[in-house]
Amino acid sequence: MSRRAVELVSIGALVVAAAVVVQPVGCNQTAHLALTKALADGTPRIDSFEAETCDDAWIDGHYYAAKAPGLAMFVMPWYLALEAAGLVTENAAAGAPWPDAMIRMPRSAVWQMGLVGAVLPFAVLLLLVRWSAGRLAPGLGGPTAVAAGAGTLLLPFATLLFVHVLSAALLFGAFCVLLKEHDGRPDVRVAAIGGALTGVAVVVEVPAALGALVLGGYVLARAPRLSRTLAYAGGALVGMLPLAVFDAWAFGSPFETSYSNAVIEPGVSGHDVLGANDPGFFGVELPTFRDATELLFSAKGLFALSPVLVAGCAGLVLLARAGRRAEALTAGALAALFLVYNAGYYLPFGGWTPGPRFLIVVIPFLALGVPVALRAAPLATAVLAGISIFWMGAATLAEPLLEGDDIGSWIRRVRAGDVTFTVVTLVDDRHGLAEALPFLIALGVSVGLASTLVRFRPVTREQALLAAAAAGGWAIVASAAPALLRTDRAVGQWTGLAATLVVAAVIGVAAYAVSQGRIGALLAGAPLLMLLVPGFAEHTRWALAVVLATGMLLLIVLGRERMRTVA
Repeated sequence: MSRRAVELVSIGALVVAAAVVVQPVGCNQTAHLALTKALADGTPRIDSFEAETCDDAWIDGHYYAAKAPGLAMFVMPWYLALEAAGLVTENAAAGAPWPDAMIRMPRSAVWQMGLVGAVLPFAVLLLLVRWSAGRLAPGLGGPTAVAAGAGTLLLPFATLLFVHVLSAALLFGAFCVLLKEHDGRPDVRVAAIGGALTGVAVVVEVPAALGALVLGGYVLARAPRLSRTLAYAGGALVGMLPLAVFDAWAFGSPFETSYSNAVIEPGVSGHDVLGANDPGFFGVELPTFRDATELLFSAKGLFALSPVLVAGCAGLVLLARAGRRAEALTAGALAALFLVYNAGYYLPFGGWTPGPRFLIVVIPFLALGVPVALRAAPLATAVLAGISIFWMGAATLAEPLLEGDDIGSWIRRVRAGDVTFTVVTLVDDRHGLAEALPFLIALGVSVGLASTLVRFRPVTREQALLAAAAAGGWAIVASAAPALLRTDRAVGQWTGLAATLVVAAVIGVAAYAVSQGRIGALLAGAPLLMLLVPGFAEHTRWALAVVLATGMLLLIVLGRERMRTVA
């Protein structure tokens, strides 16, 4: 097969892996399904389906899905087509009160909608990542798409009827449109199309407006600025019109939203306690440094479970140095802005999730650095990608909607054969690892084919040591940071937070030094291995002392090596 064919087959296999998984139902997913069915009936109210979800709002005597309407609008034609063909999975418990009506809903009812609402956007997003990554680093678009798709939260959420994959596809699609225009002739029409895509992303997930602002800065990065920016802003406003129309239809005003009066506790009435998003501005208050750190480094942190994105961050720096400063700054600014917003939300991780789901939209942007990292350090980047794929594959297979931070439960469940359903389960009603084979085979084919596209040049000592530093650094952070942060929460201290930030910085500096051939950095960082001793990280003051001492030792060693080099 040609290289292009291998890339497309590897991406196609990953899409199949997502499509065959049938996850359990939950409040978020059933809220979107309820709104889809309500829209199909010609109403924005979910009064007829409110017992099937617990993610709703009670406004002026009626129930509404406490969601932006974009995802329901997107899947409604598919729902109508299935309904016309008599293929919609009905809920036999539809007439029961909550929570029975939701708990007894067949998994396939949500899975049917997820094929269009999550799997299809996943496929489009992977193709967009392949195209953009290949444009910035020719030849590595396919492996980057598979690494981003299989090694991040995109994989489990491609199997769930949440908004995040669709909004990420729309926002990143807007970036790709603007990237092509940025590299070609200025065209206000293309800028308007990019703006329209960001507007539609807001209809799907309102915080996508933050991404629209950042992409507006990307539009400003080249001349003519005024005409292109006005076209972009006009397109964004047009794209957001469906949201204004829906709100006016549902609530009588385009400025009223379904997030007001969201139900906290249904109780007997179905709306006993209201105000889920009341704190701050629709649930967003001043961000905290601690929440930002936990979003990245706690047990379910973005970097802890998907270290390939750390390679992406490093790659963005290299991308900027290679002359793609506007693209690197756009990706970095968008990621930083969403992190700040998420750190101010009253529920940072978004409830029962395999990770910080509100940061999913930044994943394709951080992935822009992955092909550059693959080119500069293929072995180390591949190691981080392999770790990421292992954890995200386990999360997807063991039902990703995790209540707490015990990510080890994913491994225990897979080992015990207690895995989620697949299409095989729907056919033969059995449950176990054998039914997971379609997912595992498709994922294996995808990763295997993608790995053949990466050129692992003859491994030098520096490359091998950098890969070891990357794996060891991840192991230290992933093991110690959750314990440090958890202890802080329990005793109300800050030393664990400080230790987490310093250890991440020390490992980053050491890895960079090793990549530059300064092997002494590995030996200088060896004391950090103490953090792997069971229970040691829970003594946050001792941990901080060790980390600070290691940082000082590292600076001394690097300083002496530099002096010898100069001499």
